[in-house]
Amino acid sequence: MRRYKSRRKPDVDIVNEIKTIAAERPRFGYLRVHALMRARGFVVNHKRVYRIYRDLGLTVRSKGRRKFFCSRKCPKEEALRVNDRWSMDFVHDSLNNGRRVRMLNIIDDCSRECLAIDIGHSIPGKRVIEVLDQLKLSRGLPKEIVVDNGPEFTCKSMIIWACNA
Repeated sequence: MRRYKSRRKPDVDIVNEIKTIAAERPRFGYLRVHALMRARGFVVNHKRVYRIYRDLGLTVRSKGRRKFFCSRKCPKEEALRVNDRWSMDFVHDSLNNGRRVRMLNIIDDCSRECLAIDIGHSIPGKRVIEVLDQLKLSRGLPKEIVVDNGPEFTCKSMIIWACNA
C-alpha cells in the first residue's frame, strides 16, 4: 500500500518571515501578518499562514471583554410624589400567526399608575418621543425618567429630545 507523499517545498522562507514579523509586531494576528507578507512580496495563502502561525504557537491571546461598572453607587431614592420618576420599558409578545408585538409601557414609580401603553410591531425612537410629548401635554414631565440602554432609548433623536425637554 502506497501513501501520499507531499511534493510541496518546505515552508522555511515563510516560517522565517512569519517569525520575523511576529517578533517585530507581537500583537499582530495571522491576518495582519499575512497582509504584511503580501506587501513584502510573498505569494502565500492566508490559510497556509494561519496553519504555520498556529503551529509555531504565536496565536495572540484575546484581551477579553471589558467589564462595565455601575456608575450609581448609592441606591435610587424612593419616588415620594407623583411625577417624581417614571420608568419606561418594552414588553414583547407573539401573536397566533407568529408575528411579534412590542408594547411600550410608561409607569409612574410613586403611584404605580400606568401612564401610557403603546402597541405596535415596530416602535422606533421617534414614536417613543411622540408618546412622551403626549404625556408632557397632559401631565407634565417628571424630574427623572428611568430606562434601560435599549436602542430606542439611546438613539440620537431621543438624546436630542431629552436635552431639549
